[in-house]
Amino acid sequence: FEVLPFGVSGYDTTQEAIWYEHAARPFHPAIVVVVWCMNDLVIMSGPFERFATGAERAEKDAQDAWLEEVAPVRRETIDWVGQQREEAATFRVLAHARNLYERWRFEQAYVDEYLLAFAEPSRRERASRAIARLGAAIRQDHARGLFVISPVLEQWDRYRWQDLHDFVRQEAEGAGFAVLDLRDALAGQDPETLRIGGDNLHYGRTGTRTIAAEIADAIDSLSPSP
Repeated sequence: FEVLPFGVSGYDTTQEAIWYEHAARPFHPAIVVVVWCMNDLVIMSGPFERFATGAERAEKDAQDAWLEEVAPVRRETIDWVGQQREEAATFRVLAHARNLYERWRFEQAYVDEYLLAFAEPSRRERASRAIARLGAAIRQDHARGLFVISPVLEQWDRYRWQDLHDFVRQEAEGAGFAVLDLRDALAGQDPETLRIGGDNLHYGRTGTRTIAAEIADAIDSLSPSP
């Protein structure tokens, strides 16, 4: 295969659909691989900060203000506060024990921006329209679409994002994509060995090699026999 990378850091599916139509389509691809990450339901940063219009910046500012209102304390907030507390404590063992307790209490009612966004009908509708637009464009170009769902790399036995996976799979299949849910492929492996440090979205070397093999197999299954 000739492989052309068109991924852009921070893009959500709406931006990806437009990007496909303007940038990838002129190359007449035979297979288009779209990777969905859990943060694709929200507007991220990346090149957005450099190229956004005033209206787009206002939309992101409104989103971020909403997230701060509905979830002022998140996992990264607790981890940062706990680290500062331990560094300043006279009795670090006691500070560490307090941090463990607060982290345990938080985990019992865990929420993050992905789950909060998924609970908003407008954000689900935006994602649904974007997936449908992208799928229609790929079909119009007589290409095959492979939609890869990338999971949150957390303990599989307490996985909190399955409803989001199911929603995305249904929308992607309805848009004509073949779907590869990497959670199914990775479930037998320790997620901590797949990710970069404490980052639960991005893969390290082992995770990258693993998902590359899974995607390659999926591409082979889409390709016509010689």
